[in-house]
Amino acid sequence: MRMKFTRGTKLKIVGPASLALIDGDIEVLGSKVRRRDRLSIPVAKSIIVNVLENSIIELSLGDGGKVEEIKEESVPYDWREVTRRVLSRPKPLTVLVLGDVDSGKSAFSNYLLNNALLSGFKTVLIDTDLGQSEIGAPTTISMTLLKRPIPSLSKAKMTTGFFVGSTSPEGLIHRVLMGVKLLHEEACSLNPDIIIINTDGWIDDWEAIELKAGMIMLLRPNVIVAIEKKGELESIIKPFELNPAIEIIRLIPLPGTRRRSLEERRIIRQGMYRKYLVEGRIRTYYLDRISLIYTSIGASTPLSKSEESLLRNILGDKMNYVRWGGKTPHELIIFVDRNLRLAEKELEEIREAFEGRRVKVIRKGLERGLIVGLLDEKGLLKGLGVLMELDFTRNVIKVLTPVDEKVSMMAVGLMRLDENLNETQKFKELVL
Repeated sequence: MRMKFTRGTKLKIVGPASLALIDGDIEVLGSKVRRRDRLSIPVAKSIIVNVLENSIIELSLGDGGKVEEIKEESVPYDWREVTRRVLSRPKPLTVLVLGDVDSGKSAFSNYLLNNALLSGFKTVLIDTDLGQSEIGAPTTISMTLLKRPIPSLSKAKMTTGFFVGSTSPEGLIHRVLMGVKLLHEEACSLNPDIIIINTDGWIDDWEAIELKAGMIMLLRPNVIVAIEKKGELESIIKPFELNPAIEIIRLIPLPGTRRRSLEERRIIRQGMYRKYLVEGRIRTYYLDRISLIYTSIGASTPLSKSEESLLRNILGDKMNYVRWGGKTPHELIIFVDRNLRLAEKELEEIREAFEGRRVKVIRKGLERGLIVGLLDEKGLLKGLGVLMELDFTRNVIKVLTPVDEKVSMMAVGLMRLDENLNETQKFKELVL
């Protein structure tokens, strides 16, 4: 529907919704909205539109979406003052944005980014949210370098990223810290004036506190913007209050925000998977030309002829259904046809024959649907993919991906997707 609004009107639009400017002049978070450029608002998210001139806006509202005129400022006064304060600091500058889930971290990061660009500062944004990033695909940390303001981070294109492999950092904080450090170094190599790091909302246990404290110690930000309502970030920021190299600024959350449900978050992730995989096709990679990481298979040495004979002596005819075998110092990996079952006695004999190694049996088909990251020689993300088949007979791995460049390494994740890119399973340990 097309609606007319007069100059000075402020609109709150709650998603799911989308808008396009037909005529006039409007802005969101300090960024002008270009005519005919459609802006989407996800479920449970909201934006405030400033109508700068009499305007015609085309609005589409989904189930639960709504639009209303409001009187309050589109950006809180404190947010505007903090932005001016941050941008007046000496450059180069790293700003770390902390906050609970749905506290307005992304909105503040977007507003700070826009004002930095409008002030002529070269600015890089890194988003560490593995599940709800508006920039990168789920399971990744994303980075973007922009030349002009944007009304929503969803308009940003991921310049590069780091593949973590799960939609949650829990149990994987080492990967998250490694990734954010690599991306920060990559950002610094671009000689920006400002680097903004937007973090996830996981803050409520000791592993979460350790992750955020680790980021602070690794990245050494000049400014920490802590968006909190009732002191929920104090356990993270308190140890750094006396550090003269870090300025800590506390802000209240964006008014009117609400927590998205788990189902709403899943729907948003599915949309992001589709965004990054919609142009994918099945591509074949030879296993002797690409390295596998985050897998037992990739970390192992193929069994020698004598070791294969040893395994055959134990398994007999069942060996005909073993497609590949490898070993690490502590583990024996056997890749078998999906219907092959090994008795506990056989597994015990294998353990004894291979010096007490733990036996890991991987059945063909287990690999299908696993999310993968396709990496360059630096270990940075070229793009996302879905593993379709691991074929040791032909020595190939088949992946659905839009990436058509040379790939140095493939990282295998802990999420499984179905043919419609719905999440069906989340693993806690290496699958392959």
